[in-house]
Amino acid sequence: MQTAAAALTTLYEVGVQAPTSPTTLKLAEAVARQGLSAELCAAVASTVEAPGVSALDIGIRWSYLVAPPSSGAVSVQFSKDTAGVIREIGERLRSEVTVNERLIYGQVTSLERDPGEDEGTVTIKAMIGKRVRPIKLVLGSDDYHIATQAHDARQRIMVSGSLQDLAGQTLRMTDVGFFRVEDSFDTVGQLPD
Repeated sequence: MQTAAAALTTLYEVGVQAPTSPTTLKLAEAVARQGLSAELCAAVASTVEAPGVSALDIGIRWSYLVAPPSSGAVSVQFSKDTAGVIREIGERLRSEVTVNERLIYGQVTSLERDPGEDEGTVTIKAMIGKRVRPIKLVLGSDDYHIATQAHDARQRIMVSGSLQDLAGQTLRMTDVGFFRVEDSFDTVGQLPD
């Protein structure tokens, strides 16, 4: 339910409230972080286009007995005139955004973090398909520390998450499951530049 709530809220934000069409990167983040899908877009659009339906109101409230997720309560409305935009978003999700859960082995090549920030952006080089590609990911404080140590020691790392290929742009990994030094490899045989 938490994923459904987050996905519906995101669809409402990008399909109803946003003044312009979302970027491919924004859609990829919505898929990876909020669970937005082409199937959800099609279901909402089909519902509001059905005969006799003028709008789809969805409300979700969480039980008072458990702590609510960070998304909080959900209350969204999709009117009949939003169906076209929502269908277009669904088609773009199918054609422009590829998200795959992957396990990647690579090397940290750059680190970026503003002073005072816990999170930082890390770029790793890893073999994807038949070539070495850069992959950007955002890590929390603990994992960023591991990345810094791996970079300094030129150690290989292992990371799992959703790999996004944004039509010719740098690969991004979101929803990082784990990030650690891969100590079964030695530092001989570095990845090519």
